[in-house]
Formats: sequence, structure tokens, C-alpha cells
Amino acid sequence: MLPNYENSKAIFWKDGEPLKKGDKLVQKNLAKSLEMIAENGPDAFYKGAIADQIAQEMQKNGGLITKEGSGGLQSGRTHAD
Repeated sequence: MLPNYENSKAIFWKDGEPLKKGDKLVQKNLAKSLEMIAENGPDAFYKGAIADQIAQEMQKNGGLITKEGSGGLQSGRTHAD
């Protein structure tokens, strides 16, 4: 599944092959996102630039997660009774 998505492949593959045990995994975008959340709280994820990027990727790839106005990220999740 990962090789089908260039963004994932750029992170988890090296020289056309999946990373192997002992390879160094660097996730600069994840580090940046975590810094934004630490500095700005949950809204950085649910309503800010991170939410915009997630929603754009989901829309581009047929995903179910959207960003609805100022309501933040929304999914089809329901709560158990």
C-alpha cells in the first residue's frame, strides 16, 4: 500500500526499497507538526495548517477525513453507547 503514495514512499523507502531493520527513519514533517501542537495546543492540529494539509491529502486520495469550516477535522466516527 505505501508504494502507491509518493509522500509515504519518500519517508519509508530508500533507493527504491522499503527501509530495513537498522535503517534510520527521519520524519521532519512529523517533528514540525508536533512542535506546532506543543506551541499552539490542539487547535494547531484540528483547525490550523496541519488540519488543512491532512484534509488536502485526504481529498486528493479519496479519503474520508474533511475539514468543515471552523469545526476542524471531521471523520465518520461514531461513539459506542
